Amino acid sequence: EKSSKTLNKKVESPKPIKRSKNEEKIKKLLKEVEKIADIDDWKQIEGKYIEIIKIDPKNIEAYQGLGRLYFDKNKANEARQIFEFLLKLGVEDADLYINLANLSWEEDNLDEAKSYYLKALSIDGAKVMARVNLGLIFNELGDKESAMQQFRAALELEPKNPKYLDLLIESALKIGNIELAK
Repeated sequence: EKSSKTLNKKVESPKPIKRSKNEEKIKKLLKEVEKIADIDDWKQIEGKYIEIIKIDPKNIEAYQGLGRLYFDKNKANEARQIFEFLLKLGVEDADLYINLANLSWEEDNLDEAKSYYLKALSIDGAKVMARVNLGLIFNELGDKESAMQQFRAALELEPKNPKYLDLLIESALKIGNIELAK
């Protein structure tokens, strides 16, 4: 007769994750940014992001926040430098490409804007404003068919949006697609 033995293994409780002092400081600074954002003190927010970057020169969250801050404050050159640096760091984010597209569009560089919007949509096809903006750029470039396709896709994503419906109808009429316009 075989006897069954129970193994008496000691079960250890999970050890708390130790964070470095730098990680704790960065976390604290990011929370401070959230609080300051409510009072909209952009210089103070900028200082916090820069402080984070000094601690961790590859902190993507800080660069993204700083880039958005510069973009919102119409500091296009600074925003572009930050966004392009994020690309060099290997960040593949639809919003990053949308921000670059918006900057390019403001600079009247429609081909570059189109490329960035297309890249953003290849990452996340549900970005409605990217579709609408891309459609508007296609219109400006004279590609009415592609514009219509983007407006149609935007309307499929947000079927109750009257602005997108208007853009699609207008675009359909421009290329002579009366059936779609109806």
